[in-house]
Amino acid sequence: MDRERRAAAARLLASLGAEAGKGADGVTQLDQDDRRQHDDRRDGPIHGAWRESPLFILNNLEAIGPAVRLAGVEGGGVVVMPALKVKDFDFTSLSDAV
Repeated sequence: MDRERRAAAARLLASLGAEAGKGADGVTQLDQDDRRQHDDRRDGPIHGAWRESPLFILNNLEAIGPAVRLAGVEGGGVVVMPALKVKDFDFTSLSDAV
């Protein structure tokens, strides 16, 4: 991943104060077949909550997808955010927010 994309992701995470979220925030999982094939199809939202440091996320970035406009974020407004593939990312609890 190039330095400019990593810097852009760092600015975005810092501006969002992103350190916690739920499956309802747009986190999805690969179904079992997709994991084997490394395909981009998704199986649906994950019913989990997470809490991570933005520095941990940036340090463990494996890939950044294209930016997508997201609506309905807490606090109102619209956010543009790329999909992030983060190594060693774990969910801390289950969430029924989805």
